Amino acid sequence: IDFVGGEGGVSGLSVVLNSPAHDRAILVYKGTNNTLTPEEVKPFTTRWIYLSSMMGESLDTAQKVICQHDCQLAFNPSNYQAEKGHQALKGIIDHVDFLIMNREEVNKLFGLDHTLGLPVLELFKLLRKLPPTLFAITDGSEGSYIYDRKVVYHAKPSEGLQIKETTGAGDAFASTFTAALAYDLDILQAIRWAVTNAESVLMFRGAKEKLLSRSELLTQVKTNTSSIDIIFNESELKGN
Repeated sequence: IDFVGGEGGVSGLSVVLNSPAHDRAILVYKGTNNTLTPEEVKPFTTRWIYLSSMMGESLDTAQKVICQHDCQLAFNPSNYQAEKGHQALKGIIDHVDFLIMNREEVNKLFGLDHTLGLPVLELFKLLRKLPPTLFAITDGSEGSYIYDRKVVYHAKPSEGLQIKETTGAGDAFASTFTAALAYDLDILQAIRWAVTNAESVLMFRGAKEKLLSRSELLTQVKTNTSSIDIIFNESELKGN
């Protein structure tokens, strides 16, 4: 990966607070992550951009960079970004091909109370009104849901999965799914890649342990026991 940003200022810092239930809270100081300017981004060409939780001036810069490139875009907004609401993120979402969030973030994007537990079907009815062609909702121990404008797939976790810590699993799922799309894999293959890498991270402590290399992924995906089912079709999302 080539570095495309600037230098200077104070680096970001995160403090991860674990719980006995293997969940966690993360306290984040963004530092210079929030101050990237368009002038600091070196010229580049690409088929895909993967955009995550940039805020402040960096978010404005990201939007300008996206508008300057004719490529496909995967967007994995953070809680902070989702809280800004759809209208605040519209300039980016209008360019997105693959939008991925966890269940809480989807609720925040539409100004809903995530504690009310709106059913997944209703969340996708809201998401399908947005421009992206592909959507994913990650939902912790319930697995993940993927909608390709035809059907909604539910990928359930592998049975007997030994979870050490959840930090980084969602990022592993989203980035690996995007990588699979960049390799022109079909939806089912992309789901299996993403689930396999996310489950690998879940079995170790730390956000990057153990992210799989491509060769490791190709080996482990063959033995991954997660199940993938179609749970809704397009007519159900239309409310027919």
